[in-house]
Amino acid sequence: LGGTRVRILWIAPYLPGPLRARSRGLVAALAARGHELTVVGLDDGGPVDPAPPGVRLVPVPLDRAAARARALAAALRGGSIGVAYGRAPELARAAAQAADEGCDVAHVEHL
Repeated sequence: LGGTRVRILWIAPYLPGPLRARSRGLVAALAARGHELTVVGLDDGGPVDPAPPGVRLVPVPLDRAAARARALAAALRGGSIGVAYGRAPELARAAAQAADEGCDVAHVEHL
């Protein structure tokens, strides 16, 4: 986009942190190039890096019991456990609210 600042909505079943090096690196690199990121992710209580300049973190508390129930139901029907675990209604609501606030593009990570 040749010098254009892009507002990116990044939606993930986790927040960037030391255990999520790939997403952490991509978010940091995009912000370093001058893009504005809103990262909406499930907060599982794990380590999370401080947001670099240009990045707004929107942590969504993970309901572990509900996530496990979704994963078990998916396993019993032959579906993806990982996708079911992260497909939280509260994440969808937070992502929709962030999208309503304005973005140019959305990136959905592993959902």
